[in-house]
Amino acid sequence: MKIVYTEEWNGFQFRAPSYIDGHHNPYEFDLVKYVETEPIEVIDLYDGKKKISTKHCFTIGSLKWDKEEGSFDFESCGLRYLEHRIDGLEKFILDFCETMKCRLLEEEE
Repeated sequence: MKIVYTEEWNGFQFRAPSYIDGHHNPYEFDLVKYVETEPIEVIDLYDGKKKISTKHCFTIGSLKWDKEEGSFDFESCGLRYLEHRIDGLEKFILDFCETMKCRLLEEEE
């Protein structure tokens, strides 16, 4: 199941990384970018059914929560962050970090 943390903003969204073995790490977050495509038949990886899709996403970068430091580390996937950066993206990322930092610190107490 796909875990989504934010609404889509200008094609960007934070969601949990998808791992082949299905595990979930609550301290890792992917910044993904959605792009529109021509309609194409795809197989839904969650239920195995065929469907028509008009957009797909790819990871721009990843955030990891550092428990010891009490802060996030951000890593771009190659140059994707620079290639797809738009005005306001840093604020979107920082707002997400602040929200998640509060949640993660509350959970640790």
